[in-house]
Amino acid sequence: MANNYNPTPAQVAAIISEIFGIAIYRPVPERPAAAQPTFQHGSFVGKADAEAVSDFNLPVFGVVKFKGGSYNTYNERGQVVKQRMNDFVLPYSCIVDFSREKIITETQTLGGTGTVKELCGLGDWQINISGIAFGNRSDSSAEAHRIVAELTRWANICDSISVEGEVFGSKDIDNIVIKKLDIKPIEAKFDVIPFTIEAASDEPIELII
Repeated sequence: MANNYNPTPAQVAAIISEIFGIAIYRPVPERPAAAQPTFQHGSFVGKADAEAVSDFNLPVFGVVKFKGGSYNTYNERGQVVKQRMNDFVLPYSCIVDFSREKIITETQTLGGTGTVKELCGLGDWQINISGIAFGNRSDSSAEAHRIVAELTRWANICDSISVEGEVFGSKDIDNIVIKKLDIKPIEAKFDVIPFTIEAASDEPIELII
């Protein structure tokens, strides 16, 4: 059933726009600088500022990486065992959303209006990672499904996963727990597989006795 679908940068932009509803603009190298569109509150960034460079020779920002190590998982008998995982960089198409609530206790006032609010702390970061598993230039079908298979292995881990990337570092997130993996293939696009990961930040708690 595999085909030879090898998306060009323009096709990648169209697919991302279709799935995420985001308009993608890619400057044309041969176009004179004066002919490039201008933005009032933005500027172009080059490869020197990028965290990585994609297969299409484009700068990448916001790289998401699961760090390899020995993690707890369940075997076929439901027993907790250790599984060795290698470093895994998620597809560069990933978009990461963060949300966090404050833990607040509210007490009603007697004979007045409003409440007395006591700040107890901060909740975990709720993290939503949306991305697309694309094929590569040599074997698009095998690569897309290899990525999905690797995501499934990480989702099966019953442990706190070490992560790396500026999107996490800027929020002091070193570890996450995957709560849900959602895979939604697109009809007639065997080598383009969107996925969503729901996760939460995790901080080690040390008990001093």
